[in-house]
Amino acid sequence: LFPALTAMAALVPFFLLCRELKLRAVEINTALLLMAVNSYLIYYAQELRMYSLLLFFTLCSLWLFARWMNAEEKSRRTLLWLFVVNLLLIYTQYFGWLIVGTEFICVLFRARRRLLSFFITTVALGLCFAPWFYLVACAAREKGGTGGNLGWLTRPHLSELIWFYAVLHGPFKLARTTLLGLI
Repeated sequence: LFPALTAMAALVPFFLLCRELKLRAVEINTALLLMAVNSYLIYYAQELRMYSLLLFFTLCSLWLFARWMNAEEKSRRTLLWLFVVNLLLIYTQYFGWLIVGTEFICVLFRARRRLLSFFITTVALGLCFAPWFYLVACAAREKGGTGGNLGWLTRPHLSELIWFYAVLHGPFKLARTTLLGLI
C-alpha cells in the first residue's frame, strides 16, 4: 500500500511543478497521460521498493527548485525546504544526487547570483550524507570491494543504447494486469 499511496501522492508535487512552470492545460494533460501509461511507474507503484518515494521526492525537489529560481528575491524559506527535500531524496536513493547535481548546473548557468547559497546547501547535503557514505564504504571494504554488486555492469554497446530508448516507456508485462485494466 505504501508505494501505491506514494505514487498517488506524487501527483500533488507534479501539479505544483506544472503550475510553477506555467504550463498550459494541454501540456499538463500530455505529461499526465505519459505518466499514467508508463509501465515502469505502474509496476513500481505496486512493488515495495523505493522508486515511488524517489519519484515523489524528485517531483517535490523540482517544484521547490523551480519556485526558488522563479522568486524575485532570495527566498530562504523555499531554499530551506529544498534542502530538506533533497536530503530526503538522497537518503531515499543515492541517485538523487543526479537531481541535486542537475539543479546545481542549472543555477550555475542560469542564476549565478544564487550560486553561493545553493552551493552552501549542497555542501550541507554532502556533510549530512557523509555518515551514510562512510558506512557503505566500510561495508564495501569488509566485503572485498564492490565487484560483486557492480561487476556485472559493462560498457554498453550502441545496440544496448538503442534498446534502452526503445523500452524507456517500460515493458507491458505486468502481473495480474489485463489490457482492459491498463486502458
